Amino acid sequence: MKNSIFLITIDCLRSDYVTEEVMPFLKSLADQGTMCMHFFSNAPFTAPTMPAILNSQYPLDHPNCFPLPEQETNIARVFQKKGYTTIGFTTSIYLTKYFHCNYGFEHFFDVMKIKKTSIYHLKHTIASLLWKWEWLYNLAEKIYFRFIHKKIKKKVKIPYTKGEKVIQDNLAFLEKYDEKNKIFNWIHFMDAHSPRNPPEAYLKKFKGTLGKEGEQKSVEEDIRWYKASLHYIDNLLKQYMTRIQQKFPEAVFFITADHGEAFNEHKGIRSHPSYLYNELLKVPGILVGKDIAQRKISFLCSSVDIAPTLWNIAGISFQDQKIRGQNILTKKEDKPLIAESIHTKNRGATINATSMDEERKGATATYKIYAVQDKKRKIIYDKINNRFEYYDLMKDPGEQQCLKYSDTFKELKKIIDDRREKRIEKKKEEDRIQEAIADLDL
Repeated sequence: MKNSIFLITIDCLRSDYVTEEVMPFLKSLADQGTMCMHFFSNAPFTAPTMPAILNSQYPLDHPNCFPLPEQETNIARVFQKKGYTTIGFTTSIYLTKYFHCNYGFEHFFDVMKIKKTSIYHLKHTIASLLWKWEWLYNLAEKIYFRFIHKKIKKKVKIPYTKGEKVIQDNLAFLEKYDEKNKIFNWIHFMDAHSPRNPPEAYLKKFKGTLGKEGEQKSVEEDIRWYKASLHYIDNLLKQYMTRIQQKFPEAVFFITADHGEAFNEHKGIRSHPSYLYNELLKVPGILVGKDIAQRKISFLCSSVDIAPTLWNIAGISFQDQKIRGQNILTKKEDKPLIAESIHTKNRGATINATSMDEERKGATATYKIYAVQDKKRKIIYDKINNRFEYYDLMKDPGEQQCLKYSDTFKELKKIIDDRREKRIEKKKEEDRIQEAIADLDL
């Protein structure tokens, strides 16, 4: 049983960038500890990934992926019930109490508390308060893009707290605790997310060209900025984990990402819009710390496996039918991976990092997208065009050659069909409830 459990999430980190050149410290941790060779996010951007990371549930187990449901079991609540002090330091505008990411955390510090100077603070505070009323949220969004967005876009500051400040605050808060205390601590880094703003020394190392924050860049230049930002995070990780291990010698760390990042591997797709190609899904899954064996796990693993794994390391036995994940340390067989998301009409079209907000103008209808894969095959279904994509991952790991259906995809297609059918039935039930309410003579 371990008293000190640390979950570290890094926004936008692809597993293929954990290299000696870009992230030498994290690469050394992967070599020393337990590394999942095939670890995937269950969604392509932050919001729908949170049900998987925090609740061990698939994104579309919930009506609209996000905010998180109020009464569900989650990673922090289980730790808290077992006597752990639960602490969260997040820096994304979506990982806030307004979207219920604070549930189960006794002490929760989000970007709303840490950084209150950015226009993004006002925008997302208002948006989160209106989330429950779709028509009002959509109206507010239209007003924002029509009258405000263009005027402030050039003046926007980095809409997150720099990693250096986050680790400083987290370490200062942990000063009151020691190895005798039972602690679960979650920290999230945003520095690899656009608009990227790595320190100049890191940018020079990767031959990046200095420019203004948020300006449009070529794919090649954007990759240089991305590498520089990851290298900066890598150095922060080294500082942070060294301090933690000095104070908590028995500490165990799970290091992962909420999603990956696209750099035009599929034409026109940059940043992390709602597509389900593996440049957006394949992320690190690294477990390191006291008594963690040096090993490589070859089974397929994903974000839903994080909570059950950390509970097991802490000696917590927990059973719940809604929990989708498994302890990665005791996996004995491969099971197909599920990824899914929700998006607006225009987000399903070809978009890039600089046009994403513009594409959302007036797009309020929502569409579901699903993917299921094993090590050999993959299927994607996007409701927006009612189209299936079939890929042979052995011959085409980059998912460039879409195939015709064959019986080799039958098992995976059934998983998607079952997921879609459950969503349809759930939607029918919700509609019946709404109709009954509308018929009430109040």
